[in-house]
Amino acid sequence: PCLATAADDDLTRWRKDPDNPVIEELPDDPDVLQTEDWDGEFRDHCVWREDGEWHPLIGAGIADGGGAALLYSSRGRREWEYRGPVLAGDRDTGGTVWECPELVDFGKKQLLHVSNYEDVVYFLGRYDDGEFEPQHHGKLDHGDFYAPQSMWTDDGRILTWGWIQEARDVSAQWDAGWSGAMSVPRELSLADDGGLSQRPAPELTDLRGEHIGYDDQSLGADERVALDIESRRFELRATIGLEDAESVELTVLE
Repeated sequence: PCLATAADDDLTRWRKDPDNPVIEELPDDPDVLQTEDWDGEFRDHCVWREDGEWHPLIGAGIADGGGAALLYSSRGRREWEYRGPVLAGDRDTGGTVWECPELVDFGKKQLLHVSNYEDVVYFLGRYDDGEFEPQHHGKLDHGDFYAPQSMWTDDGRILTWGWIQEARDVSAQWDAGWSGAMSVPRELSLADDGGLSQRPAPELTDLRGEHIGYDDQSLGADERVALDIESRRFELRATIGLEDAESVELTVLE
């Protein structure tokens, strides 16, 4: 972990601290996983300030298996005290290495999510003084969604963005001149039953264009109907009845 300070209000220029790194050693407990590629699986920071202290969470892999979110604290941002793991999990619970941990405060409950090379695993529960007590855990997204980071809006909502990872091979990415994309923002909140709720951010409705409506479509087995839409971007709202079928298929970009 290193320190840099903004050199202008637009955050376009930064000054690296001459005393970097500000945390020079891996923690002794737990024993951090070492691999051929890394001296230590120890990276990715979620930093917040509370009661005059800075608190970063750092993702890690554990030598004995599983991952962890490790907590430090500092008042001056130069001398950092290691507090230990706020939560650790075995491979079955959260994967081998926990990347990009983030702690989100909903007031009544807190959300801790980590990314484990494949999925975003979340834990919902209570965080207090360096320890997280999970009450529920699950998968935040079942698609190509990784390493989300969040922000608080002026009206108190929590919006989060994820990294949409690549499915193309490397040569296709080079040919295109770009790689990966950010997801559309989603709003996170607590559901009425105390679980986690997420929905597209309401601001996305400003992007809506022409509205196209269709009457009820009735299809027999193996029948298809083509909707008269030509666009790489659209929003679909539909109610689907399966009175005499086990499934329905929606095909896009075909």
